[in-house]
Amino acid sequence: MKFIIEFDGVLTDVRSSYYEAHRRVAESLGWSRLDESTFWRTLRSKGRDGVYLRGARMGLADKHYPAFEQECEREEILAACEPMEGTVECLKHLSRHGTLMAVTMGPNVGARRALAERGGLIRHLEVLEGLDSNPRRRPGELTALSEGDRRAIIVASTDSLIRAAAQTELLKIGISTGVCSIRRLHQAGADLVYSELTALAESLDSGATDLIEAGLLPDVGRTL
Repeated sequence: MKFIIEFDGVLTDVRSSYYEAHRRVAESLGWSRLDESTFWRTLRSKGRDGVYLRGARMGLADKHYPAFEQECEREEILAACEPMEGTVECLKHLSRHGTLMAVTMGPNVGARRALAERGGLIRHLEVLEGLDSNPRRRPGELTALSEGDRRAIIVASTDSLIRAAAQTELLKIGISTGVCSIRRLHQAGADLVYSELTALAESLDSGATDLIEAGLLPDVGRTL
């Protein structure tokens, strides 16, 4: 099997660092910030359509999200991220079932690689690479990474990556530890959504019944 795993939000905890990005943007625009719980709830439920500068005129409010996305790519913001609790052990676990690859839609791959090295993730990953900024090219990139493995799985925390995977024949698994709620992952086309990555490993160990029902081809000749 091949697991193509989204780096941000599945392998790394982005909540605190993304809130810092929001705080900086709000300050730069001369407006008050949301509290962290409200910000995270809004980001997960609404994404780009959320209200992040309450009471601001439309022109000012519209500047927030594009500036926020840029701020999230800064070295110091990404350096403040940490691996999700138990991720190293989980990757070790998953590697018994197949090859692990990590992808990101953010352009600052170098900062993410440094985080993966610092957090002990990199040694479990065959590749860590960025996907094209053009969404239309991402399905082809995901297909190429799968190398024809019909049991390859996309494991994503964003609706953007789920939508790209929906244009392939690959199984799409959502993990709701990142910037998208369970509802948004399902709406984007996820075949199955787990609350955390460890649930995927546990499913594989116990026979992968739910994965097979969702569309995973059985591994002929071997019991998972």
